[in-house]
Amino acid sequence: MFGAVTKDELKHVRSASRWYTQSKLFLRTQRKTLGGVGSLRSQTSRTGGSIPSKLVEREGKYPVKVVEVENWRLWARTLASAQIKNFNSLDGSPSIENLFREIDWLIEDNVAAIRHMGSNTFESKKGILVLRETKFGPPIDELMLRENINFMGMLWKKRLVDRIPLQYLTNTVHWRDLRLTVSTSVLIPRPETELLIDYAREVLQELKSPVHHDSYLPEGAWIDLGTGSGALAISIAKELRNVATCPRVYATDISVEAAEIAKYNISENGVGNIVTITTGSWFEPLDTNLVFSGILSNPPYIPTHKLASLQPEVVLHEPHIALDGGTNQGETLLINICKDSISRLLPGGFLALETHDLEQANIVAEYLRNAACFWNIRVRRDYCGIGRFVTARKNM
Repeated sequence: MFGAVTKDELKHVRSASRWYTQSKLFLRTQRKTLGGVGSLRSQTSRTGGSIPSKLVEREGKYPVKVVEVENWRLWARTLASAQIKNFNSLDGSPSIENLFREIDWLIEDNVAAIRHMGSNTFESKKGILVLRETKFGPPIDELMLRENINFMGMLWKKRLVDRIPLQYLTNTVHWRDLRLTVSTSVLIPRPETELLIDYAREVLQELKSPVHHDSYLPEGAWIDLGTGSGALAISIAKELRNVATCPRVYATDISVEAAEIAKYNISENGVGNIVTITTGSWFEPLDTNLVFSGILSNPPYIPTHKLASLQPEVVLHEPHIALDGGTNQGETLLINICKDSISRLLPGGFLALETHDLEQANIVAEYLRNAACFWNIRVRRDYCGIGRFVTARKNM
């Protein structure tokens, strides 16, 4: 984890900043492109479609010396250090350490190839961590960038000034073992949501045991309600490959734009033959006779009155349709899913939901207990120790 700018780095800050701001190309780019997200999106869309191009998958076009990237990194860290005073830690805004980490993520995603000292040719980066390699590996002389240094500077200014999440700027999310395309049409998948897949895997492993060798549940379909980017649907499809002879996953989303992004990610991650994506609200677009072995959902759950208090990255840029859980404690949509799950789960089927906090999780768990249709109802903690998830099994 990076700390504040060190004294050694500060020695180079003035020259790095001067090198950067003197670039005429940067000034032209800044005047033309420091508009809203729309102008950025038009530059990064795939030709003939509305699916944005992930930075990490763009072709390398711009050779630069390593020192140029090192100077840019110093400039970006200095800018972050100056801007952090405008960030409110109480609303969950990123810390300076997180911003420094984002700088390095941006660099890593933007490097397509490297050329070592003494070599005449570039070689693919192949998962090499460039910043680590430049310190501890064979000397690297040049880097092949996907976007030029000035474009990186434009992205970083948007990140700090407009508070646009880095994932939207690069159209990329690294989540679990997936690399997903995202746009402002979908919620950015959070690390803690990965736990829903861990809980599902526990159930699938249990069903694989000899005790359950005759169970029908491993062959049953699963569903991801409100799929967004498709992260949960893709991950559970990969897990089902290990237990089911004919794995089936359904994914629904009320947003046409989100469903389009999910469909693309599903195809790109090789599970297009397993996952069926449909547009509509929760179970609505599906045949009423379709029942499931497992139901996963990370639905909108932020109480409406709390939306304005969220960090700018969320409230200004993420789709409110994926955030707003309604009045009261924001539990309405969660309760609706629980209610519908009673008729949509097979006996013994698994339900896993992400909620806002412990209070909301307890409301959901209490509803499931009162419904008297579920067993093994649990409120489970996220990585910070907050009770955030509710899991349950349908009565046999």
